[in-house]
Amino acid sequence: MGVLESEEHFKQEVHNMQLVNHPNVLNCWNAEKYQEQGVNKYWISMPNMGSLTLEHLIFDNALDLKAKLLILMQIVDALKSL
Repeated sequence: MGVLESEEHFKQEVHNMQLVNHPNVLNCWNAEKYQEQGVNKYWISMPNMGSLTLEHLIFDNALDLKAKLLILMQIVDALKSL
């Protein structure tokens, strides 16, 4: 969970996610805002890949440095497509 900077920023990030077509990036199916007890909340739906998260792999030392760098390079490559 993060802190929402602004609703406009959220919409722009969702739009950017929907533009990316890369094998190493999950698809963004939908995103919406709703209210719960008068507080705006936001959600994003993506496919469940049914495996460990990237955070889990990196911070639980399940990968060596070379594997971590390879993942980082793939992330950077995906971000370049924006």
